[in-house]
Amino acid sequence: MTKLYDAHAHVGTDYFYHKIKNYEEFDFSLKKLLERMKKNGVEKSIVSQCPSIKEITCCASADIKIENKKIVTQCPKCKKILARLNHDPYRDYNIKIAREIEELGVKEKIIPFFIIHLQNPLIREEIDFYKKNYKNFGLKFHTLVSRRSIISIKEKMKGLNIPLLVHTGEETYCHPNELVEFSKSYKGKIIMAHAARLSIDCLKKVNQIKNLFVDVTPLTSFYRRIMDDDFKTILEKKEAFNQIRAPSDVYHFLLKYLDYKKLLFGTDAPWCDKYGLGYGSEVKIFNDLELNSEIKESIAYKNFDKLFN
Repeated sequence: MTKLYDAHAHVGTDYFYHKIKNYEEFDFSLKKLLERMKKNGVEKSIVSQCPSIKEITCCASADIKIENKKIVTQCPKCKKILARLNHDPYRDYNIKIAREIEELGVKEKIIPFFIIHLQNPLIREEIDFYKKNYKNFGLKFHTLVSRRSIISIKEKMKGLNIPLLVHTGEETYCHPNELVEFSKSYKGKIIMAHAARLSIDCLKKVNQIKNLFVDVTPLTSFYRRIMDDDFKTILEKKEAFNQIRAPSDVYHFLLKYLDYKKLLFGTDAPWCDKYGLGYGSEVKIFNDLELNSEIKESIAYKNFDKLFN
């Protein structure tokens, strides 16, 4: 069995489904993730805070503005002020993750990707804070929770080469094409989260961009949606998936259109437990894939290593 790295995992509490959709909130600690990794043979993970924190979650994801030198978060629907802060809403959560990594002695296993809100007018100053205080990290941008396109910060990212992980989805501001365009002018490596929403056109475009990679998440969630004829979050016609009969077929679908040197294994923990077949299944499905060793090792860890070289 080849070594395996996870390019997309989360920790912390997420309030999106609790406050907006009235489901139970997610709560997934770094210790729990490390236990899952050990049990399933995952040696290294990219980790970020769950995106819908309480400071920006109400009837909808909050807007951000500067008011009297404070960052103010406000619900766009009910207009409630959620927080007044001296810095980005995510900073304390990011610091907590970095501190836990240090305290648990897992720097070789966990790489933090510090999440920053795309509406933050002081986003470059926030990035400078992490550059000054931390080493061996990346940045995470969640376009859905921020309700902004990654292109909105294009000018502010000039001159940087920090690895990025960027959410993609079916919404206009989350669309994979937005990230394709952004990546053309960014110097660092970028992970396009969520397999370009299985868009054949977008997967083909990624092949032409040297610094852009794609993670497979949420693989088993995609499989379940395809089986249930639920294509709301998939950017491809139903007919494209006629050959999908098992979760492993989603890998073969991706590899049909995407260079294997661009694909990264990931779990999307803890969402894989809620909407997919579970963390262990994500790992087992990959380990059981019948691929030649070069392709399998590239997806498992070699492409991951390229993000930091």
